[in-house]
Amino acid sequence: MDKPIADYQAAITRILKDTTPLTEDVLHDLQPWVRLLPSQARESLQAELSLMQLVALRQQERLANRQLESFAKFDKATAKANSWMIGFTFAVTVMTLVILMATLYPLLR
Repeated sequence: MDKPIADYQAAITRILKDTTPLTEDVLHDLQPWVRLLPSQARESLQAELSLMQLVALRQQERLANRQLESFAKFDKATAKANSWMIGFTFAVTVMTLVILMATLYPLLR
């Protein structure tokens, strides 16, 4: 775990000399010092934040693609269930008509 960034010099050192990826805690600790940083440190911080954002966007894209695949599977399963229900309804209707005809036919003679 990173130690808290207590002063301006520690913020510069963390950004320019430490190559470990930034964590949310480190970003929170850097917040008070960002406006005081020299341009090189700010550019380095911006580059790292941009990379973090790209990684997050890729993860979001993968999740969205999986969600779309799930929707497609659900639609396919729903269409199949609807087809079965239509067939079942048709069969019950035909059986009802056959029973009705068989019951009423002797009465109509």
